[in-house]
Formats: sequence, C-alpha cells, structure tokens
Amino acid sequence: MKRRILVAILAITALSILLFAVPLGVLVERFVDQEATLRLERQAILAGRAVPADYATDNDPVELPAGEDGALLALYDMSGDLVVGTDRRMPTRRR
Repeated sequence: MKRRILVAILAITALSILLFAVPLGVLVERFVDQEATLRLERQAILAGRAVPADYATDNDPVELPAGEDGALLALYDMSGDLVVGTDRRMPTRRR
C-alpha cells in the first residue's frame, strides 16, 4: 500500500514538473531568440548610420564598424553585389 502511494506521488510530481517545464522552456527559447534579434537589429542600425548617403557615387572607401557577438556586417549595392564587409558565401571584395 505504501509503495503504491509513493509511486503515485512520484508520478504526479514528475507529471506536474513536466507540465510546467515545457511551457517555461518554450517561453525562455522565444525570449532568447527575440533578444538575439533585437541585438542584431541594433547592430544593423548602428552600421547603417556609419555608411554615408553618397557612398555609391563617392570614391572614398566605406568602413563598417566591427560586429559584436560574432555578427558579420556587410554593405551591398542595389544589384546585390558586395561592396564592403564579410559575406559567408564569398571572400571579401573591395570596391
């Protein structure tokens, strides 16, 4: 009798922990992803401010700030060609 009660209590405890842990894990994952997205957007905005408005017509080289947390920053022209920065698909080119 005591064994059955102990097994029932342990099963209910494990089930309740599982029922609370799964939604908590989902919320934590969403929060971490959202935080990473916000950090990346912030870096993109700061890098965009460093690019002069006339970079396409000016011959001065554009210097992007260093990306934080391993972020790779790059500047592309209107045709999608890499102007400056790091692209995972191809080596760095300078204009």
